[in-house]
Amino acid sequence: MGYDIVLHLDSATHSYVEEFSTSAFLGHRIADDGQHVLVIPKADNAMDSTTSKSLAVLAKREGWIVQTVELPLLSIKDLDEVVACGTAACAVPIESIERLSTGDQFTFPGNHETWNLMRLGEHYEYHTARQSR
Repeated sequence: MGYDIVLHLDSATHSYVEEFSTSAFLGHRIADDGQHVLVIPKADNAMDSTTSKSLAVLAKREGWIVQTVELPLLSIKDLDEVVACGTAACAVPIESIERLSTGDQFTFPGNHETWNLMRLGEHYEYHTARQSR
């Protein structure tokens, strides 16, 4: 049994998502009205992520709702996609999260919406660079 990265929870209660060991945590879900929602954990102990902020800007540009919230671990079951978001790899889809101490398991089928958002960023970057010439 091996895991690629660790999900850090808050140090006080061990019940709120903070960040991955290598990168920021981002979640995606579809609201009841069909709207895309990008979920960013509000975490006092995690460093700000420039890549995460950039994806939030792209999400807003595309009309997504961006929520920065205290994110209880047990609520991640409502997400259809989770990504580890950082400078080196940008947005890496997470297939599942397992908490050995409780036996909780979460899987994220996702449609790679956050990955598509990142690719859209490359499109914006390309067009911005072309326009500035």
